[in-house]
Amino acid sequence: MKEQVQLFLTIEDEIALSNRLCELRPGVLILDGNRWDSTVPKIARSIDKCETNYAYLWDKNILSELPYFSRGDGQFEGPQTGCVFEIWRSRLRENLLLAGRFAQCIGHTDPLVVAAMYRFADDVWKLLKKMTKHPLVAVDPISLQVVRDPVPEYRAGDGAIEWALKSPKNLLATHTVNVFFKPK
Repeated sequence: MKEQVQLFLTIEDEIALSNRLCELRPGVLILDGNRWDSTVPKIARSIDKCETNYAYLWDKNILSELPYFSRGDGQFEGPQTGCVFEIWRSRLRENLLLAGRFAQCIGHTDPLVVAAMYRFADDVWKLLKKMTKHPLVAVDPISLQVVRDPVPEYRAGDGAIEWALKSPKNLLATHTVNVFFKPK
């Protein structure tokens, strides 16, 4: 199963999400990227504490050790899919909050791990939906006129909505194309 959601999260949203995830699934660890200096993954206390723009959710109760391989540069590279959730973090650039993404593609040779990952995925998606209920509309960045309503493929956390409402110049935006959003 492959699934993803595009979303806007502030640091406050990342903290709230990290806390809720760890309460919901005590075995969840947050990996700071998927490249490490040793065979031991680099763990962050919260998504917002990650030094890289990519974080990964690993439920250690499902898989006690992560696969990795040695890179030619002396680092070790862990998984990006299969047994972890990939988080591409939102980024703030002046008056734009650029979209991030949660994605997972479940795959493993052990059917028990696959079944547990499906349950993990279900928990993560339910939690994300609860924490990102705010409807968004696409807007013209100059006039702020609505050009598309609704925009269900993008979601936003409470902090992102609060930030966007602080100023008419604050826009939520995609990374790759010039599409801009505001709370409905």
